[in-house]
Amino acid sequence: MLSIDIKGRDGRRLKDKWVAGGRSYLGLMMEGFPNLFIIAGPNGPSALANFILLNEQNVDWACDCIAHLRANGLRTIEADGAAEDGWMRKVTELGNRSLYPTANTWYTGAIVPGKPRNFPVYIGGLGRYREICGDAAAEGYRGFTLG
Repeated sequence: MLSIDIKGRDGRRLKDKWVAGGRSYLGLMMEGFPNLFIIAGPNGPSALANFILLNEQNVDWACDCIAHLRANGLRTIEADGAAEDGWMRKVTELGNRSLYPTANTWYTGAIVPGKPRNFPVYIGGLGRYREICGDAAAEGYRGFTLG
């Protein structure tokens, strides 16, 4: 995604937002980038999940979200900054319970010169991840700002 010059609100570049590593809320959206849905994005279960099932869930969630926006006369959605921060803490805390962050792999960025080292994958399981995303939607897209 960094190979494309993606710009969000007020011209903010994705490259600048992610200078310290990928950040998102639920691996689906980011604060400051309205209507930019990410499929299998950073901080979701991505590489540790069945990719077909994860992609299907993410696309279904985005389609349902767009239908919700249209049905309610809304035009924008983006992750709330506090929700994004909370999700990032959760991803980091779960990851730190494992050995993943200690490995020198592409998961952590350790084998890519200049890439910030972190572990950007939700390891709570695809089933639990699906529940979390479903609950956010059922609660009026909790953690998102709609307009």
